[in-house]
Amino acid sequence: MFKELIQLIKWLFSGNPNDYEGLELVQMKYFPFKNYSAMSWCGRIITREPDKIDDVTINHETIHLKQAQCYGTWFSYYLRYCIEWLKGNPFTKPFRSAYYTIPYEVEAYANENDFNYAFVYNPDLIRLKYNLKNRKKLFKSFKTLREWKQYIKTL
Repeated sequence: MFKELIQLIKWLFSGNPNDYEGLELVQMKYFPFKNYSAMSWCGRIITREPDKIDDVTINHETIHLKQAQCYGTWFSYYLRYCIEWLKGNPFTKPFRSAYYTIPYEVEAYANENDFNYAFVYNPDLIRLKYNLKNRKKLFKSFKTLREWKQYIKTL
């Protein structure tokens, strides 16, 4: 695990998002965390099981690349991502709401089936459309994660 973590840190400070037009698929043993099939990290899709990565997942992670390109550096993007995660208060129930209400995730989940979205990406939508007010309370109003994902697709 330590070796993979060191590699992730190296990638964070090498290159920048604008150097990438697409994402490279990289298999790791310990990342992403369990219950996640993939994660976008510094121009790569990190997965434990590359044969289970489908076009929707690739599109979702490509939207994250487009988001990162607006910040100019990987560090700036992931710092902002972490701040948004903390705003979702990951220390109170429901814990997963902190992740699923991050504006970057809301945008990616809402548009993961729109394969044209990354090509016409508008960075203003994060602020205007996907930054939800009272997001933990809103998330709690849905009985299931499936209902939440259906709702954000209507935004």
